[in-house]
Amino acid sequence: MLGDNIKRLRLNSGLGLNEVARRANITGGYLSSIENNKRTNVGIEILEAIANAIGVSVGDFYLDDKLSNNTDDKVDSDIMRIERARNKMPEEEKDNMMKVLEAAFAKYFKD
Repeated sequence: MLGDNIKRLRLNSGLGLNEVARRANITGGYLSSIENNKRTNVGIEILEAIANAIGVSVGDFYLDDKLSNNTDDKVDSDIMRIERARNKMPEEEKDNMMKVLEAAFAKYFKD
C-alpha cells in the first residue's frame, strides 16, 4: 500500500518521521497517518513534498517493491542509496555511472 511504501522508503533513507514531515512542511501526525494507511486520499502536492524530503520520486511510492521481500536488508539499502543518487544525476552522469559499473564488474553484466 502507498503508506507502507512511503514508510519503507523513509526508513531506507535513514530519516526520521518528524524530519521528513518538517522537510515536507506537514505535521508528523499527518505523515504518520499516511504511513499507517489511515489517510488514503493524499494530494499530489503532498506526495511530491514527501518524495522530495526523502530524496525519491513520487513514482517510487507506487513501484511494486520486489526488494522488500529480500532477506538481505543491506542489499535493499544499498540499492536505494544508488537509486537516490542516480535520480539526482543529469543524464550524462547516469551514462557514465553505468559505464564505470560495467567496466568494473564486466563479468556480472554479461547477458
